[in-house]
Amino acid sequence: MPCGTTRTTSHKQRKTWGCKVNHYTITVKWSDADKTYVVFLPEWEDVLLQPCADGKTYSEALAHGEEVLEDMIGTFKAEGRPLPQAKTYA
Repeated sequence: MPCGTTRTTSHKQRKTWGCKVNHYTITVKWSDADKTYVVFLPEWEDVLLQPCADGKTYSEALAHGEEVLEDMIGTFKAEGRPLPQAKTYA
């Protein structure tokens, strides 16, 4: 999907803000305490309470994490704030 387009998720339309979404780290882990999968966005830990999303399945948690990431990117862009540096593997 091209950057800046609108896509529909399970319950609403979302703006896809940029190609950098795929360059950020999304970590999905099982939580014994919560009995669900939880999502962490390490590059956003200074500005976003972690874990930032969850789901009953790994796939659901990942999708929720991607939505949070898209929302954060959109908010930062709308406010003119610089995005956190993505951690990449060299």
